[in-house]
Amino acid sequence: RGQGTHTWTDYNENGIKELDEFEPAIFPDQANYIRIMIPTDDFIRTRSNQLSQTVRITPPAAWQNSEGLRKLLSLFSGQTAFQTTQKTDLTDLLAGINPFRLNLADTSLINISSSLRNTISFQLPDRRVAVEYLNQNNRSKNLLVNGFDTRKMRSDAITGRFTATSAVTLKSRMETGNKAYESEFFPGRDFDITMFGGGLAVSFQPGFDLQTSLHLRLKNQENLLGTEKSGQRNVGTELSYTIPSRGNISVRADYFHIEYNAGINSPVAWEMLEGLRPGNNLTLMVQWQQNITGNLQLSLNYNGRTSEGTGFIHTGGMQARAFF
Repeated sequence: RGQGTHTWTDYNENGIKELDEFEPAIFPDQANYIRIMIPTDDFIRTRSNQLSQTVRITPPAAWQNSEGLRKLLSLFSGQTAFQTTQKTDLTDLLAGINPFRLNLADTSLINISSSLRNTISFQLPDRRVAVEYLNQNNRSKNLLVNGFDTRKMRSDAITGRFTATSAVTLKSRMETGNKAYESEFFPGRDFDITMFGGGLAVSFQPGFDLQTSLHLRLKNQENLLGTEKSGQRNVGTELSYTIPSRGNISVRADYFHIEYNAGINSPVAWEMLEGLRPGNNLTLMVQWQQNITGNLQLSLNYNGRTSEGTGFIHTGGMQARAFF
């Protein structure tokens, strides 16, 4: 148990494991199934192309010693990363290898995925204050035996960092976005969820070996294809302690309070609740890594969680690594 990638939820409560009842596992104890794509003996000729490009814009370092507009522009930097992968059965060679044809007809499409990430950063010369705007837009569409699966994810976020002292750092994040899924064969799994959230965190690191932090996060979601709405409040803390050349231990605890206005036995609920349940939830994580010898490393991990109306679930694991 816990060695797979997916979990099963009996949405229609008939006791039968059906294809549209499996979801990617969020917690280790849920990962009891794996998803395997079985090829068929029906082959078709395809054309594939892939494009990956990154552009970074950074003002010359000499502008930091300038005055006026150049001094202001020296505080900014930007980066754009774009990647696309396509596989089609187009007979036209030029059309089949064109990576910018993103709106392909379903009759010629096998699969397509694209990712666009834009970043604009602002940072003062002393690095005490930093602000970053991040825009992401990911899309994918795949042809399976039972039809097309389409996923879309878009988000806009603004993050800020303020280094109050050498040991205390404050961080903030505001984010809005949308994620959508459309299945040609399982329309009951479709969703189009908008999200708005934010968070604050303070971290304390008096030295190299010890670091602790406290965070608060809020997130509201709404399914535009239905009536489902959720509100999530999260308070958590994390502690990490490092023993130089010997190992480290990290501990994390999170409390979640979730409000949800619909039934929890549906794919939309799984997506919006993120594996938790309405009401009060608690998750715990402990990881310990120890260097036994120069080439032997031992790792122990523990995960625990409980939700309102359920008992505590404990999951543990151990791993040994040998380096040659």
